[in-house]
Amino acid sequence: MLKIYNLKNKTWRTVGDDIKIDFPIRSRGLQMVNSKRVWFNAPLDYKLYCFEDDTPAAHYQLDISMAKLSDDLIKKSISDPQTFFNEVSMGKIVYSLNSLRETENFLIFHSNQTGLFLFDKKENKLYVDEFLMDDIFYINSGDYYPHEGDDNSVMFLLTADRWINHPELMSGLPTEWRNKANALNIKEDDNPILFFFKEKNKLE
Repeated sequence: MLKIYNLKNKTWRTVGDDIKIDFPIRSRGLQMVNSKRVWFNAPLDYKLYCFEDDTPAAHYQLDISMAKLSDDLIKKSISDPQTFFNEVSMGKIVYSLNSLRETENFLIFHSNQTGLFLFDKKENKLYVDEFLMDDIFYINSGDYYPHEGDDNSVMFLLTADRWINHPELMSGLPTEWRNKANALNIKEDDNPILFFFKEKNKLE
C-alpha cells in the first residue's frame, strides 16, 4: 500500500490495500524507483511492476536463467534462511531484483548477484553484463545507481579513491579532461564522481 500526499491541496490518498506480506528475506538496493514511471518489485518474484492509473500492473515476467528457485528452496527461505542463503550463494541463484531504471529502450536493474541486467523493451530480451568500460574507467556493475527522472541516462558513481588508486584512468580521458581532473586535486575522502551514459536518440 502507498500513501500519497498532495502538496497542492494537502490531502492524503491511498493506493493498493493494507494486506501485510512478510518477506523472511530482504533485498539490497531500492525496491521502488521513480524513473519514467514508478517501478517496483519484490523478492522471490521475477515480475517488474509499475503504477498505471494508481493501479499496480505487472508489465514484464522475466525469464532469468540464473533463477532456479525450487519450491523446496523457497520454503527454506522461511524455515531455514541460513541454508537458503548458502544454496543461493553457491549456486549463484537470483532471488531478487532491485534498483530499476527506465530509459526509452531499456530497463536496467540489479539483482542479489553481481552483474547488471539490461532488458530490451522492444525486443523483449534480457541481457546481463558483468562490467562496463572496464578498460577506461574501471566502471563495473556495482557502480550503477538508479537516479530519478526521464532523461534517458544511466548513472554510475565512482568513489574518489578509485582515481587515486588507479592513476592510469587518466590515460583514457581527453587531455582537456585530464587537466581538469588534475586541477581538482582529488583526495580520498572527496565526494564521488558521477558518470552519466545517455541513450542516444535513434533519430539523431
